[in-house]
Amino acid sequence: MPGELSDEELMLRFAATGEAAAFEHLWTRNLAGLKRHLFHLCGDDRIAEDLAQEVWIRIFNAAGRYRPTARFRTYMFQIAHNLFIDHCRRSGRLAAEISLSGEDGEAIAERLPAAGPEPAAVLDRERQAAALAAAIAALPLAQRQVMLLYLDGCDLASMADILGRPFETVKTQYRYGLAKLKARAAGRASAESA
Repeated sequence: MPGELSDEELMLRFAATGEAAAFEHLWTRNLAGLKRHLFHLCGDDRIAEDLAQEVWIRIFNAAGRYRPTARFRTYMFQIAHNLFIDHCRRSGRLAAEISLSGEDGEAIAERLPAAGPEPAAVLDRERQAAALAAAIAALPLAQRQVMLLYLDGCDLASMADILGRPFETVKTQYRYGLAKLKARAAGRASAESA
């Protein structure tokens, strides 16, 4: 039965009854996406894992105060974003130092259209994923955050809520980030055809 409920309904059910199965299902459904998102922000598996666990601890502890004013994923990513910023402040890492490693191309490849069974198509897909990961890593942090949230299925309004930025600012960051990704892809395509 918990599998049929939305994330918001599962969270409300857990808050009202303390039903462990509801929380476990919510956690199982969202953990991989949360870890992937945090990894894309910090570029370190261990830190992403630690931050993801802290997000779930905070969600668990705040269950009684949860109000579904936005999608649960928006709520979860907002907590993750705040923890990531706190981590950066504590560790003294500058935003410019935080980048994606080459290992995340596989996660980004999941967002690309499926390649055919031909080995050349699979290789091309892997190259596209690596190029996309590198292009996203090269974006300024604010644009990178917006593009990663977009890849995680967030709309602009949700991104603004998660990041605590005005809607128009997020919209602009999305447009500039997308333009930079397209320009980099066009440069790559022209370099490959030369």
